[in-house]
Amino acid sequence: MFKKLTLGLSGLFAAQIALSAGVFYHEHVQASQQVAKTLFSFEPSQIDHIAISSHDNKVLLRKVHQHWVLPGLDQLPADSARVEQLLSQLTTARVNWPIADSKSAQQRFKVAPKDFKTHVSMHSAKHTLANFYIGDSPTFHQVSVRKKGQRAIYQLNLLTGPLMANSASWLDKMLLATPNQQISGNNFDIKKNQQIWQWQGKAHSKQRVLSQNKATLLSESLANLNIEHVAVTPLLGKPQFSLHVQSGQHHYRYQFWHKDNRYQVERSDYNVRFAINQGQYQQLAKVNELYLLDKVKQTASKSVNHSTQTVKPTPTRSSESELPAHHAK
Repeated sequence: MFKKLTLGLSGLFAAQIALSAGVFYHEHVQASQQVAKTLFSFEPSQIDHIAISSHDNKVLLRKVHQHWVLPGLDQLPADSARVEQLLSQLTTARVNWPIADSKSAQQRFKVAPKDFKTHVSMHSAKHTLANFYIGDSPTFHQVSVRKKGQRAIYQLNLLTGPLMANSASWLDKMLLATPNQQISGNNFDIKKNQQIWQWQGKAHSKQRVLSQNKATLLSESLANLNIEHVAVTPLLGKPQFSLHVQSGQHHYRYQFWHKDNRYQVERSDYNVRFAINQGQYQQLAKVNELYLLDKVKQTASKSVNHSTQTVKPTPTRSSESELPAHHAK
């Protein structure tokens, strides 16, 4: 009897513990949801310039006609998608309790006024709408953040990657990528007509036909041209080759240079030389008439009793050999 009573009391005690734990968890979650708040209250569309600085560098991003540019880098296009992603994340991210709020913690997390990794300020035409320090990254895509003038330090998720204080990291690497309808270069001129690439003018060889695969590959190489950075030291001398490209109503001239392991490109609408990788350079450098034109597949025929019979051609032995003639018996 005593054993049964003990077991019953033990079960009741366990049930009370479980109930208490459940109530505590529910209240904790509810409290967290109530405390969670947005750290920044501006609208992304309000921001028209952003300053990002470290102790030894600084970059300014400015919105011009709904596009972000780099005033410190000849007004070259910035990666607008990345800037807009950053603004969206800052205005939608929610934080709960701060991880720390002491002055010693500011130095420990690298968000102190004189000991920080990155200082970011965001402005409208007349007002500063955000001003904060970014410090250490405890985990991937997570950073420590402290708003200027406040003591609280929060952890924030940023999927844009590190906010580097230099123009090169914000440069739009696809600024030379060009959808195209007509391309001309070394002894060739091709134009796209209803999804079919056509040779313009007369080819030197009548025994060849334009390869749609190679023409498409050339077109895609230009449409996906990806620069690495601005060429600090442009290569001297004449370019190795040039390409003329029509994109809608726009016409561009691309010029390419190569020396040792350096590959550079310049487009007619920018007064800046850019570095590209070896693979992209070589893919475009090999394009000429002989590359784009494939040999015509030839068939021989003979007439027997007023009927035409197709004869399989003898395989060629070299690029210059011709099919042997077939004579009617």
